[in-house]
Amino acid sequence: MRRYGFTERSVATVLGENLFPKSFTLVPGSVYKVTRLTQASRTELKFYDPDQDNSFVVWQEAGAAGSGVQSEQYEVRTKELVGKVRGSLIESITKHVPDKWVAYRFMDAYLLDFNLQRALQRNAHYRLVYEEKYEGTRLIKYGEVLETELEINGKKHRRKFVRFEGGGSYVSPDGEGHDKPLYSPVAYQHYSSLFKPRRFHPIKKRRQAHLGLDFELPAGHAVYTVQSGRVLRTGKNRAAGNFVVVRHQSGLESYYNHLQSISPEVKKGRQVFNGQKLGTIGCTGYCTKAHLHFAVKKAGRYLNPAKYLKPFPFKGQRLVGQQLARFEE
Repeated sequence: MRRYGFTERSVATVLGENLFPKSFTLVPGSVYKVTRLTQASRTELKFYDPDQDNSFVVWQEAGAAGSGVQSEQYEVRTKELVGKVRGSLIESITKHVPDKWVAYRFMDAYLLDFNLQRALQRNAHYRLVYEEKYEGTRLIKYGEVLETELEINGKKHRRKFVRFEGGGSYVSPDGEGHDKPLYSPVAYQHYSSLFKPRRFHPIKKRRQAHLGLDFELPAGHAVYTVQSGRVLRTGKNRAAGNFVVVRHQSGLESYYNHLQSISPEVKKGRQVFNGQKLGTIGCTGYCTKAHLHFAVKKAGRYLNPAKYLKPFPFKGQRLVGQQLARFEE
């Protein structure tokens, strides 16, 4: 801000208003807009929210300063990319689309069904349709990946993004993975860490098993039960933060860790139902960024959640069913 003439007092005023969420960061290449209104001696800086279609505006005018959030109406354009895997899948996509978010979303469409590190072969075909969001002629950010296609073991696997209230999921026209017993615990599936017997822990700085699946979402997003069952326990500890454990009739137990809050009706011994809200995503316990650590256990042994989770939550099943019917038309 000092670069654009903001005084020390103005900077202190703006920062004191706590406009920016904790997750917001500026990195080299981040897009922002500077507006100077000469007659009013006003300077505005606009920073774009990567998660929502909003912007954070800070201003200085005639010795005063302030900040606010405003809604943005972007022009959304769709683009198609077709290519062959050279090196890693992420490298192959970011070579053409210089934002790893697009590559990670492409991978999200397949991570419940395939171990991409093992299954992908060199020169495998891939295709994606994705959104670009513009303000005038300027590209501000990338939006959702709408369609994907990936060749695995000689077969092309397709996915389509289905939007519903509060989120959206990738579905397969063949219903691949839809017969698994558990629904997704969140309405929007973006995976930051998979089930791994050995993983370098970002806080403890040593190798330690990661016995669950991490969903990265902003704090406050709803967390749902994956199957009807009974609350085994709730609580808070140093590692898991706020947590809920549910036991299901199938013999499975589901674990929901690092919650910001737990719904008041979710108490030990109470029945919970498919898709019932258990709490909200947070960053309590051993945590560096807001996420849900979801785990599955049976007979005292942790299992890979990816083998049990459908790619959509209970609340999305109707729209997913409608989408599958359209695929068949």
